[in-house]
Amino acid sequence: MADDTWDEFAEAVELRVGKRPMKGPSEKDLDAFEETFAFRLPRSYRGFVKRFGAGELFVGFTDYRLPSEEFWFYAPGNPKNRFNSSLDQHVGESRGSLPDDRSARHFSDFTEPARAQRLVVFACDSLGDRYFGWDPQEATDADGSDYAVYCLERDDPLNKLERVADSFTDFVLGYCLDRCLKKEDFPPRRKKGLEFERTYRRY
Repeated sequence: MADDTWDEFAEAVELRVGKRPMKGPSEKDLDAFEETFAFRLPRSYRGFVKRFGAGELFVGFTDYRLPSEEFWFYAPGNPKNRFNSSLDQHVGESRGSLPDDRSARHFSDFTEPARAQRLVVFACDSLGDRYFGWDPQEATDADGSDYAVYCLERDDPLNKLERVADSFTDFVLGYCLDRCLKKEDFPPRRKKGLEFERTYRRY
């Protein structure tokens, strides 16, 4: 993967940093995660979190009455931080049940229970209804360092898993920034005088 892939992301979004930002993950943090969970992180993901850190991607209109999407990205390191953004913690919890799922819902409820349980969850939406993760058994590049990304909807009555991207890069640049919500989807009268923004706020 080219080193400048995330230059496109940096140009497409407004980068912000919260107060007292957390320390970004180091190579040691990333390697420790891989060893603990026996999972090889995609090179694209490693490059993303080393450059931007854990954070929140907002895509939508500034008017709260119009649709928007927020994606919360986790990163290794900073365990039990105030933003609940530790990749280690979320993956550890998801091996037994859905992350932060206080209803103790079982993976057997899903139409693909085996896939649901093996997903390596790296992000969720702002409401905690949708989780996004890699399927370790569905490599999508020649050297096996990237994987298909699936969306697991906690409250989907059919409990289906939707394949939303071919790789982590495709998830961020394609699904989040392009396919999920676009300014062009709304009539001019609805967006006149409103700002459509894409921001990434590092925790």
